[in-house]
Amino acid sequence: MFGLMIDAADFVRTDSVLGEVFSSIASEYKLEDDEFKSEYIVDMNIEEKQKILTRICNKILSEEMTIFGVAISTKYHEEDKTLKKENDIPDLNHWTLCSIYNCAMVQKWIEREVNSSSCYAIMFSDYYKSIRRTAVVLHKNAPWFDGLYQRTQASLTDARRFDRIMDRTIFPEDSQNSPIVQAADAVCHIYRSYLDILDERLDKNYKYMDCEGRKSWEDDRKVYKSLVDILDKRREYIGTPPDTECVDYFRSIKSNNWEL
Repeated sequence: MFGLMIDAADFVRTDSVLGEVFSSIASEYKLEDDEFKSEYIVDMNIEEKQKILTRICNKILSEEMTIFGVAISTKYHEEDKTLKKENDIPDLNHWTLCSIYNCAMVQKWIEREVNSSSCYAIMFSDYYKSIRRTAVVLHKNAPWFDGLYQRTQASLTDARRFDRIMDRTIFPEDSQNSPIVQAADAVCHIYRSYLDILDERLDKNYKYMDCEGRKSWEDDRKVYKSLVDILDKRREYIGTPPDTECVDYFRSIKSNNWEL
């Protein structure tokens, strides 16, 4: 689960800037503006994918957006059910866990930035039900999550927990209604595809493929690695937070090839 962060006050301008990029792509491939979605590129050959996605990534960099994300393993998340019960860990689905993690990273980023008193973040989700659930968890201000965005071990007050997130529904679900959401979709596609190659294909099946299959996957890996290298320049990392149960838990359920 991934997101792009801009200042909420700058939403309209950034949406317009990204809209120009997607309009250009739609025009080049003879699509209507509202027909373009990141899923469209899935069926393209790898050279076309690289060309389109590189343009999107470079625009994200040039606009100095910050990328927040986390990649957890659904397998590890399911296997940790016993751990949750034994250690009183909140029993949340993977959508909500990812949302809370990203909100914590946003909170930490805002608190660290200079002159950020007016900076608020708009939260997006691929799954509308997770927005509702996440809002409930955020408003409960559970101290269990403090370790994600604390810079010291000092306790936080309820008033300082997740006070910079706008979680209201402000536009429809369909991503073509907002170029910013389209850009977030593209970021998701890049990271998920790259991690899928590393976690599932190369680790398990790569050595059993025929030569042509190995070449195809290796070509995909190189392309997505080049795109990840661009995006990682703007990605926010958890850094070295206080050693807490919450941080340890996210480390235990993250994808093997994902760095917090």
